[in-house]
Amino acid sequence: MDRRRLAFLPFFLVAACDDAPAEIRAANACIPDAAGNAWSLTDASDPGPYSAGNHEFVFVDASRATPAHDGYAGAPDRTLRTIVWYPALATGVDTAPAAGGPFPVVLYSHGFSSNRNENMLVAEHLASHGYVVISPRFPVSAIDAEGGPSGIDIADQPRDLTYLLDTVAGLSASGDPRLSGMVDTTRVAAVGLSYGGLTTMLVTFHATLRDPRVDVAVGLAPVTAPLTSTFYTTTDAPVLVMHGTSDSILPYVDHAAAFRDRARAPRTLVTLAEGSHTAFTQISTLFEGQAGYEHADSLGCSFLGIPPDSIPGPRDELVSLLGAENGIEAGMPVGALCPAEPGVSMLPSRQILLENATVRAHLDAYLSDDAKTRGRACHFVERVLPRERDVDVDRL
Repeated sequence: MDRRRLAFLPFFLVAACDDAPAEIRAANACIPDAAGNAWSLTDASDPGPYSAGNHEFVFVDASRATPAHDGYAGAPDRTLRTIVWYPALATGVDTAPAAGGPFPVVLYSHGFSSNRNENMLVAEHLASHGYVVISPRFPVSAIDAEGGPSGIDIADQPRDLTYLLDTVAGLSASGDPRLSGMVDTTRVAAVGLSYGGLTTMLVTFHATLRDPRVDVAVGLAPVTAPLTSTFYTTTDAPVLVMHGTSDSILPYVDHAAAFRDRARAPRTLVTLAEGSHTAFTQISTLFEGQAGYEHADSLGCSFLGIPPDSIPGPRDELVSLLGAENGIEAGMPVGALCPAEPGVSMLPSRQILLENATVRAHLDAYLSDDAKTRGRACHFVERVLPRERDVDVDRL
């Protein structure tokens, strides 16, 4: 498997289908509001009733090692520098938590050569709507990883998420003043971008790496070409994927088609016309409108200047996770990576608006404790979102 291409990742998705036949809808598919009540795009993307506070933690998992790579000697444990966003009384660091918990949990996974803050806008949006968002720095794939970012550690990233869910839930249950009573482990989502999108798929579906507490998942440009139909048979967790047709990091056609054809119901594919890979991240908005960044992936591609021979091959443990029995093929299509003239992409501000609205609505459709909210959120994803001029939705 080409480790360089497995590294940063794109997103994908496909066409519109507003009325999927009932016989192919899974039993746990969302149910649109019976009266036709739905959010508008503004409703879904506006901030919620809470402020977004955040705490920084340094968690150390002594039970698992950090592997050696690229001159880094490794470590006997795993240090996970983690931000936890939560519903708060005021915005900022270490602000007082809001009443009304416990709240559903989101496990957020960052992309390759990126960091835990890459999607702060999404994290704050979800926290304002009553979610606790756990976002770690993965010790091997982060942009500032010792020895440089590497793709050899993918098997441990889902385990990192399980460890963090256990640890943060423990703080909540033990009365820790920062998170006391905040975490509801009966309502858990996994969300991830790019390499983190693959991590999200693994923690949701993989035969041995999955955490059965994950109820619902969102992949923002996850690698899915190597994932066979067998991979998706372990759970009926509803999964939504977003992908742009102008993704220059991983080709839309390779990964979108694989997910569309192999994932089983309930699955939703959201296609963003001229959407890019990098415009799912907050940093892309800083370059919007600047010469040379007419396509947002001009920025993302600048982070991928890693010589292919500097990326180690997979560890033996990762190789053992591949194969038909786990629903993972030992290969992946290799399309054009970062073309010299990528053209023009959707404005990052527009893409993030759609991202915020879609992620929040998909999670609320399954995790909200209010039936009216679930119905309106579902109605938004299935009936309102496809009416946007630059969005297609394919549901099964």
